[in-house]
Amino acid sequence: MNLRNIMRNLLIVSFLIVSLFILNQNTIADNVDSVNNTKNNNVKIENSILFGFFGFIQYGESRGTAIAPENMPEDNKGASYEMGYGAGLNVQYRINEQWGIFLDTGYSDRRILCAKKDEFGFGSWISDMTGNTLNNSYGPFDDDVYFYIDSFIIKTGVKYFILTDDNIKPWFAIGVAFYPWNASYMNSNRQKVYGNQSGWAIDLSFLNIGIDMNIDLGDKEKIIVSLFADLGSPSVKLKFENLFQDGWTYTNDAGEDLVGIYKFGIIMLFGL
Repeated sequence: MNLRNIMRNLLIVSFLIVSLFILNQNTIADNVDSVNNTKNNNVKIENSILFGFFGFIQYGESRGTAIAPENMPEDNKGASYEMGYGAGLNVQYRINEQWGIFLDTGYSDRRILCAKKDEFGFGSWISDMTGNTLNNSYGPFDDDVYFYIDSFIIKTGVKYFILTDDNIKPWFAIGVAFYPWNASYMNSNRQKVYGNQSGWAIDLSFLNIGIDMNIDLGDKEKIIVSLFADLGSPSVKLKFENLFQDGWTYTNDAGEDLVGIYKFGIIMLFGL
């Protein structure tokens, strides 16, 4: 089982666990209400623990791939990845009105086209491997070829609420993240692998901003919808051995971002 499938299975299991918590939420709330009814009606009690789901879209540019389609920047340097996606689970604990801590676990994948079906891929690296400075092409390929980066994300940190209004709360957060990742050159359905590398990285995250909005669903039920922007990404150096041909080694000394530099998303939070 490859890293991508392991990440996906972990998220499915986590999703099922959280779903059971949320389905049981009404029973927990009824029990809490029965206790709270004995207290002063003017006392406001809020959930300190929040559990939910998040999703995001991501954008970014490549620092270089082994080959690139014809009429693209050399080695895809500066070329844009296709819009990538990410999703996962979010847990938050409110320490007080202004401070909280959080834990994210999620999955991200993105890709960039390197060669089109029935066409050649081009790059200076091909000339280096063949020793022929007059030829920088390799192919043709029987399917589109992509460079993929898949990452599992575990991030924890602190969250500071700039305003503490009941319904709208802008915030920023800082944290540290752990990224197991897998990078590969494969065809469009990921069935044919030309090269593969895995590893992990740790990164400090400082540019996280967002706004929480309380939404009243009636019958004392509320959810929190959080819109956020997450800027930045850890970068790793890549080395692919036996890429496309036995004995061919490609090294990306410039490094590559594990996730898109620009990420914009939404979090749905429920009280437990």
